[in-house]
Amino acid sequence: MLQFFTETPQGWQANDAIRAMVRFKQASVLDAPPHPRNFDLVLCRNVLLYFDPPTRRMVFERLLQANAADGWLMLGAGETVIGQTDFFVPASCGATLFHPVGGRERLVRARPVEPALAGLAG
Repeated sequence: MLQFFTETPQGWQANDAIRAMVRFKQASVLDAPPHPRNFDLVLCRNVLLYFDPPTRRMVFERLLQANAADGWLMLGAGETVIGQTDFFVPASCGATLFHPVGGRERLVRARPVEPALAGLAG
């Protein structure tokens, strides 16, 4: 941790080398992803709890569209993909981490992102 982070009065801060490799985007899960199939890690914690099953299915499709084929999806501790979608499977290294199913083949078959819906929510 000391190699990549510096302690500041506000807390730990990633060094410039790490920050240069990371792009943070905030987007609405109800909209098409701002950069389809481009994110190595999508954090969607404690959001799905508030949606009905049809909306959750649509959100999982959007999360698949945003996630790189070899990427990760992190949900909240009270959320899961099990029994809700077949787009993701649990990862072996954590209870809240999931992988897209079928890699690139599955991403190609997923519905294309509608350009009119693309954009950041803010």
